[in-house]
Amino acid sequence: MIKDLLQKCGLSSNEASVFLALLHHGATIASMLAKQLGIKRPTVYAVLDNLCDYGLVHKIKKGGTTYFSPVAPDMVAEILQDREQQRYEDKKKALASLALQIASIQIPAYSEQSGVHLSTLDSREAVYMKLKKVLFQGGFLSIFNPQEIFHDARMRKITLDFLQETAHSKKPIREIIVHGPEALWYKHHISNPLHQVKELPAEKNIQSEIFLVENKVILCDYDPPPEVMVTIERKDFFESMKTMFELIWNSLPS
Repeated sequence: MIKDLLQKCGLSSNEASVFLALLHHGATIASMLAKQLGIKRPTVYAVLDNLCDYGLVHKIKKGGTTYFSPVAPDMVAEILQDREQQRYEDKKKALASLALQIASIQIPAYSEQSGVHLSTLDSREAVYMKLKKVLFQGGFLSIFNPQEIFHDARMRKITLDFLQETAHSKKPIREIIVHGPEALWYKHHISNPLHQVKELPAEKNIQSEIFLVENKVILCDYDPPPEVMVTIERKDFFESMKTMFELIWNSLPS
């Protein structure tokens, strides 16, 4: 009965057997436990090491011999509860990290020998992680409507961090943005002397963002569900989009 409960509380069958034997007999050497339980000695040593790590067993040296002693019985439940709570917290953190890392994996949606490489991200975490990477490296051209983007608190925080980072790195950036209250807020926070901005009239209803960086055209749409990012990698397509960007840029007043 007690062994079953110990296993339900997270101990393995061998761990529960060894710990119960220690509770019944007190401080004991590993070889005696192995003989009594019919478990191979190396296995018993491994189990005892685990139990020591859990805080259920202590090592005692006497005359060159190592004895293993259990904690007081009234401490067992509390120790196991703390251990399970820590395992739960560790698992929560691992699951959160796993979700982020899996979401960031880009699976090519389409690819041909023509030289076009297209990939998509369609989860919020994946899009935001990729967006931060693009923004923080600087050295890009973009077109977007701040009014469509900065209502999201997460986007505003990413943007402030990006502006602070590029203020130090001084990477060249040129952006065409739609005029409006959020555009004024955005321009107010720019302190990178190589970050240039020109504005489109407020009636231009741009709902997505376009990045031109490192021979890639990146299209972002933050209007869930879900957020989506499409990356098109082909040099001649990039050059065509860059030419169009330059035409728009040169047509706008400074």
